[in-house]
Amino acid sequence: MGVATRVNSASDRVIAAAERLRPTQHDFNNAQPGTAAWAILRLFTRPSMAAAPKYPRFYGGDHVKGEVLLSPTRPRRSIASITVLLRGTIKTGVGSGGTYCFLEYTHQVWDPTVGPSQPGNTGLTFSFPFPECLDYGSPSGRPRPHSRTLHRTPQTTFAVDAQYRIEYVIILKITHSDVHLNEVSDIKSKVFFIPAVTPGPPSIMRQEAYSRNLPLPGPHVDPQGWVTLPALSVVGFFRQQRVKLDYALHLASPLSYTRGTCIPCYLSVSGEDAQPLDSLTTPEMLYMRLVRYTRFFEDPAKGTEQYLNNQQPRVLEKVEEVGRATWWFPSGVQQERRFRRLEGEIYLEENLSPTSNFLPLAVKYKVEFLPFNHLNSRTFRQSEVGDDQQRPNIMLSHSVTIATVAADGPPQRTSSHPRQSSPQDSSSNQGGTDRVRDWVRSQGN
Repeated sequence: MGVATRVNSASDRVIAAAERLRPTQHDFNNAQPGTAAWAILRLFTRPSMAAAPKYPRFYGGDHVKGEVLLSPTRPRRSIASITVLLRGTIKTGVGSGGTYCFLEYTHQVWDPTVGPSQPGNTGLTFSFPFPECLDYGSPSGRPRPHSRTLHRTPQTTFAVDAQYRIEYVIILKITHSDVHLNEVSDIKSKVFFIPAVTPGPPSIMRQEAYSRNLPLPGPHVDPQGWVTLPALSVVGFFRQQRVKLDYALHLASPLSYTRGTCIPCYLSVSGEDAQPLDSLTTPEMLYMRLVRYTRFFEDPAKGTEQYLNNQQPRVLEKVEEVGRATWWFPSGVQQERRFRRLEGEIYLEENLSPTSNFLPLAVKYKVEFLPFNHLNSRTFRQSEVGDDQQRPNIMLSHSVTIATVAADGPPQRTSSHPRQSSPQDSSSNQGGTDRVRDWVRSQGN
């Protein structure tokens, strides 16, 4: 009995493991309540280790796979064709707004020229790649080499404030040759798309640190593993004494980071006087953030046409703080009297939209550095400000890419955790903190 139990348990584990590797199945129909469906659209997506999502999810490089099931009790001689349509649209809700269909791909599942005179009783299978790139200047929409209108297919996106959204839908269309047949035969389903944006691998020394669970080597030990940003000097008055602090900021190379991980940072600060150096370089005083810039056409259809005709479309921009650096003094690193070194990282939420150059709605990210947190500083008054006239406290800004796929090599290690942000974190601009607010700026004509 015990042996049989062990054999059955092992068999159950094998079956369970095999089932987890099976594609996730989604069935859709348009049957009215109380009636049987005579046609079913079945879609297959990647295996899911957790509960299957409500709607199918496709990733960059995936094929849209499925089958069409027809009830054997229904006559089929009236069916003229069966097609599957993949459609992508962008909608904006600012002002008059608008809707623009940027993707419409039709795949022929069955018609009399490619199959039997009538579709059979078995499922009609289909498969086609989910387009990874779009070319607005091509009559067919297919990518052309070196085209200025070539863009990566964007991720499904929903703005919390309903200013914009990008949606995809798959439609099964069954047409009939019998003009007296008025039955609606379209079956629709929302689908989600996540593009494959992959960062390059980290340096060999950082990979070794991840593999062995060691502290990350700093830029003085691993210069290939870091990008050094332009030098920065801050001049001001500390308790009526004029002081100057020199900052050297480093970001992990390459400047592309997968959401759900972090952006490793390294900071060196030097100054002539140890007292202001100690007061202004504490982890609580330093303020560095990740900011998302979302630029979109107010009217996506009109704006796209204007762009293709070399005209200036009306563009709106939304700016949001989506992450903030956590700093600490590295263990085993001796702090000199006039020199401070700190390690840090910006945690990347798993639901961040990836960087996108999509024409009607582009998403970009910047790391912005403010040398101290004004809310925590009561003894320092800055006398020289940054170059950004709209937000003069930004001393340094650098573009980064947010990716969706993990880089090659060992898994990246993070030390910080998602911060519990409040609505004031990204919307207040009081006390001279210059925090980024949710705002919309009109540009163009």
